[in-house]
Amino acid sequence: MKFWQKLQQAIEANPDWTESGLALRAGLSNSAIRQMIANQRDPRMVTAEKICEAMGTSYAVFMSDAQADEQKEIVHLANKLPPHLLHELLGYGRALVASQDRGQPKSHEDE
Repeated sequence: MKFWQKLQQAIEANPDWTESGLALRAGLSNSAIRQMIANQRDPRMVTAEKICEAMGTSYAVFMSDAQADEQKEIVHLANKLPPHLLHELLGYGRALVASQDRGQPKSHEDE
């Protein structure tokens, strides 16, 4: 899904947000988001990042398919890790899934 489409959905889902209000909080002209959506065009990356920051999120989290708060937090935290730690986290996640696939408990809480 394109940025402008996700943005339109986010604005429609949040009654406290308006296109012009969000644009002003992002440091844009009050019609910038309205024009972006009307013209069905994605903004430049720096503009998209400003809009995401105004919504209280990052571009990576906003554009991810994460739905639950925990999923969004995982994406957010993973984006802060240096490559070597991200690789370790990925290995740990794969091991957890493999363990679960073998029928082993995934945590002590499940025992």
